[in-house]
Amino acid sequence: MSQSPLQITQIPPTNPVAIFNTCFESLPRDPSLCTLLPRWQDFDPIMVPRALTNLSIIECSGDSIADYRQILMGEEMKELSGGNKTGMRLWDAFTPASREARFAALQHCIDTREVMLSIADLPYANRDFLQVYRGSFPFCDDEARVSHIAIVIAQVETD
Repeated sequence: MSQSPLQITQIPPTNPVAIFNTCFESLPRDPSLCTLLPRWQDFDPIMVPRALTNLSIIECSGDSIADYRQILMGEEMKELSGGNKTGMRLWDAFTPASREARFAALQHCIDTREVMLSIADLPYANRDFLQVYRGSFPFCDDEARVSHIAIVIAQVETD
């Protein structure tokens, strides 16, 4: 799986990843908790209807990233990833070949508390030829822990 970091200016503004980023950046930050991140309680996926179908929400609870669960998966996300993984533990949602890289990327997002933007090959069996823009957007809870990560993927448009 190849993945290259991007800046938001490298993603077309009409792409669902860029649209979600605009919403994410507009959410309030609580200086007493997470100055870098919005609180999960201040977000509702319906706030980004143009990115909703490309959205997956990961709930960060459990002993390890492998135990985290996908709690929401939009229709386009299901199509791009080859199926509905709502409710699945991440260990089961990712292919064995992609787990290490995806878990490392999620851990980096949690540790740095920063949005991660990239262009990547889809890390799913029989679909590694599909290039997508990916955004990973961390949210904190009332105890300043990263509680959820919104993942938005959208196909790279080719001319």
